[in-house]
Amino acid sequence: MAELIAKPKRLLDRDREWSLLREFLLDPAVQLRQAIVSGRRRNGKSFLLEALTEAAGGLYLTAIQEEGRVLALQRFSELIAAHAGVRPGALRLDGWQDVLSTALDVVNRAPGASLLVIDELPYLLQHSPEVPGFLQLLYDQSQFGKAPGGRIVLCGSAMSIMSELLSGTKPLRGRAVLDLRLPAFDFRTARIHWGVEDPATALLVDSVLEPVTISV
Repeated sequence: MAELIAKPKRLLDRDREWSLLREFLLDPAVQLRQAIVSGRRRNGKSFLLEALTEAAGGLYLTAIQEEGRVLALQRFSELIAAHAGVRPGALRLDGWQDVLSTALDVVNRAPGASLLVIDELPYLLQHSPEVPGFLQLLYDQSQFGKAPGGRIVLCGSAMSIMSELLSGTKPLRGRAVLDLRLPAFDFRTARIHWGVEDPATALLVDSVLEPVTISV
């Protein structure tokens, strides 16, 4: 498995972040492990995690703003069914506990790494604030062999919400082995991304674009 999770060439820089996520994914523990990935919008978080999921053969789910609970449950059910290789409409999951436990069952049985990525988590929490509680329950049960193992990555751009996930008395406090914040590119890396050959021009471009960060 280790040699299959090489960083793809289309992914610029991010060697450190890829190494940390790869180490998290290849942790030999059979129990459930969770990671948090956060950062400002358009820093390339989704691009990074989509590449990781593709390389590892995992399951990538993303929430949609203002989608609503019912439609989100339906769409997630269809994506989980597709990953499991069953026909569309064959899987109907009516609650987030069922969605999360079934997704973990599927990634543990399917070829590839037992990886589940939930992107744009804050959008999900707008209509389903109980999700972290169910993640806590699965995590705790997994430590005693009563729930599936695997690896879950939770990602989001709302920094205040993502930072609070592990704070105080929140359900996930003490239950994440990796808390990764993705920074914007420095001007040297951004120069490569934008194809700006002159370093001075690259510095000026970065000084203008840095407040809105870099998209990859």
